[in-house]
Amino acid sequence: AWRYAAVRRQLCRSGFTVELLCGWDAALRPLLEWAKGLFAAAEGKERRTLFPVVVDYSRDFRSLGQCLQDGPRLFFETVVRLDAAGDGETGLTRLREAVMEGTLLSHTEHGVPNLILRPGGADAASLGGLIYFFQYACGLSAWTRTRRPAPG
Repeated sequence: AWRYAAVRRQLCRSGFTVELLCGWDAALRPLLEWAKGLFAAAEGKERRTLFPVVVDYSRDFRSLGQCLQDGPRLFFETVVRLDAAGDGETGLTRLREAVMEGTLLSHTEHGVPNLILRPGGADAASLGGLIYFFQYACGLSAWTRTRRPAPG
């Protein structure tokens, strides 16, 4: 969490001022919306914040993908990747993974930084860990943004 907070801060200093909280599973959208609100409320002060946006690639892939790949370099992606459920990998799961890999590769090749979070599966323990991770990282990030250098 501290590395995530530090990388977010450094990306913001480098001009990447919009963080895209991305998921490839529609079930993640409520959790990502919650994280967006968490970061916006804690960091949205003093004109020194990242602007958080949720991207649900299960529905926004075609509409936003080109803009991210060829648009202005304001964005970086924090992608939450859940492990496939169960032991039986389906063709649809393999297809989604291939599209996800291709998209991440294309975006990074075009200068869009990507942070990838892999909390595990969609079980309660993994998602609870992800909630804690976001809370802790947000606290660290907000705290470091409000600290002032010592005088003199």
